Amino acid sequence: MMIIMTGLPGTGKSTVAAALARELGAEVLSTDRIRREAPRPPGFSRAEKGGVYERMFIRAERRLRAGRSVVLDATFYRERLRASALSVGRRAGTCAFVVEVVCPERTVRERMDRRLRAVRGSRPAGFEVHRIIRRSFEPVRGKHFLLDTARPTAWRNDLASLANTMRVVETQRMVIGPLRRSRKMRLLQTHISWILLDGTYAYKIKKPVRFSFVDYRRPERRRHFCRKEVRVNARLSPGLYLGVVPVRDDAGALSFGGPGRTVDHAVKMREMPQSARLDRLVARGAVGDAEIRRIVRTLCRFHARAKIAARRFGSPRVIREGFAHAFKLRPLIEREFAAGRALDGIEEKVDGFLRTNPRLFRERVRQGRIRHGHGDLRMSNIFIESGAVRIFDAIEFNPALASSDVAADVAYLAMDLCYSGKSGLAERFVETYIKCSGDEGLRQVADFYLCYRALVRLLVEALFLIDPAIGAARKEKARRASRRYLALAGAFARRL
Repeated sequence: MMIIMTGLPGTGKSTVAAALARELGAEVLSTDRIRREAPRPPGFSRAEKGGVYERMFIRAERRLRAGRSVVLDATFYRERLRASALSVGRRAGTCAFVVEVVCPERTVRERMDRRLRAVRGSRPAGFEVHRIIRRSFEPVRGKHFLLDTARPTAWRNDLASLANTMRVVETQRMVIGPLRRSRKMRLLQTHISWILLDGTYAYKIKKPVRFSFVDYRRPERRRHFCRKEVRVNARLSPGLYLGVVPVRDDAGALSFGGPGRTVDHAVKMREMPQSARLDRLVARGAVGDAEIRRIVRTLCRFHARAKIAARRFGSPRVIREGFAHAFKLRPLIEREFAAGRALDGIEEKVDGFLRTNPRLFRERVRQGRIRHGHGDLRMSNIFIESGAVRIFDAIEFNPALASSDVAADVAYLAMDLCYSGKSGLAERFVETYIKCSGDEGLRQVADFYLCYRALVRLLVEALFLIDPAIGAARKEKARRASRRYLALAGAFARRL
């Protein structure tokens, strides 16, 4: 991919370019460096500046055609220069993005003055240069990203989201789109995966994203976690997971396991009938006590066989870290729903429960209730086919999310049933599990983990709001769901 950085001197453009290049594994090509490399540094006439940009474009196209990503670091003060850069990306057949870096003028002046005072010898550009270029800087037209560097912590967080967006868009265009078109496949999405269905098989490709709880940025990591996913899910779904297949590109023709160079990997599964999915069955009123008992028996056997996890996963400190992923979303929740204070109230209740119940959590550890469990036990991850219960999509990417109290697994499905308006069914599920497992202590932590699971779903739905691969209709659905999960988490928190 190619990223075109544009902005005035002193806005932090070069700093952002370097940070973005590190995050994306790209090379920075800058006009400043090209000037320094010349035997006779070019001047600043229109022709001389155009020559510097042209040399940068030639280098960029050469690297793009070799399969490398580049970040172009220059002011790009004219729209024609941005258009020329975009045409380089089109000729190379790659994705190109424009990022405009801005900063309040007062902050720019302070930065440039500090830089002048700190440097000896060759002096960098001063604020007067910023003002001169500002007069000729043309507004950025068309789709582009805007990054304000006034607050370092904020822009670095924005940068991580920006990099996720770029990687997802690139993969969507270069891999997912061609696969769908070539095989007429249906597409499902989660916040971290694409699932392609052809009527017989399902292929799951991991999105190249990095969040606080997962890192799928590099192809080798995605391959590793594809293999781990197959191993982890063999415990509950033998025969459903068929292995890992390479995604290959043969001169633009994408396939699973065909000829060409490997561009990614996918988990291959047998496609299950969507009508047998538990959430669909619940919506049709086709789930009663018999189905609940089947699910509980399957889950109890799984938990009994699952390995006991390290004691630290049952400690209040590690449990609190799981909640922290959702609490970090406060700025997004405040911006989207003006509900930051509601999230603060939930956080206060959670912290209070952890602080006042250390013996309870120690006892859960002593009883061996901390297991290598499922971690994502939602209705959509359970199928009931011909009376057989199949539970799949256990978490493989983060041990702390899967290695937890068995109550956290139970609470996820119970919370999901409550969300669907089936609180009576949720209560029967929890009571049936307690009777089957003999885990009477689960009642004491049930509301705590119900709150946790509602917050996890709030986190997932909120991430859809900033995912560029998600359409407007799905984002609106995510917005409504986020509000409901926040309200549900608050209701459970008030019972703590």
